[in-house]
Amino acid sequence: MSLEPNPELLTTEIECDLLTMLRSYEDKESDVCLIRVICKGSSPDRNEQIGRLIHEIWDAVTACLPGILGHRLSWSSLLFMHSSEDNKSFNESILNVLRQVNTQELESQALFSILDQSIAERETEIDRMGMQLAKLDYWEKHIYSSYYCNGGEVTLVTESYS
Repeated sequence: MSLEPNPELLTTEIECDLLTMLRSYEDKESDVCLIRVICKGSSPDRNEQIGRLIHEIWDAVTACLPGILGHRLSWSSLLFMHSSEDNKSFNESILNVLRQVNTQELESQALFSILDQSIAERETEIDRMGMQLAKLDYWEKHIYSSYYCNGGEVTLVTESYS
């Protein structure tokens, strides 16, 4: 089923299907970045602010990284994927965008990883990334050694997970 264009969906796939995107680089390593936007205050229009910033990040990342794959996972989160030919450029391009779109009311949080596993393991890694960002203020020990807040690296205390 093909979907009509919808500016809220934000996906580079013809259909709004995350699994199709995850299969795109199944035969080789791919870089992945999960971005979450949160509101630091209790603004009554926070959802609109988050939506606008998500669109701004989407537009900037897709403009500076032609061929990148992307998918809006929720109102406040985006997933980008690219072949791992030059992950330093991938990471830096996204971090530069996050530094430029910084606002006082909103905060961007990002994690980077490399996917070179089966589709099921790719899904698991993306779930782990999402859980990590959701639990930044709750966990004392973390899965990843760092994340990026508004484009700046924040070091975390890690714990080994199997």
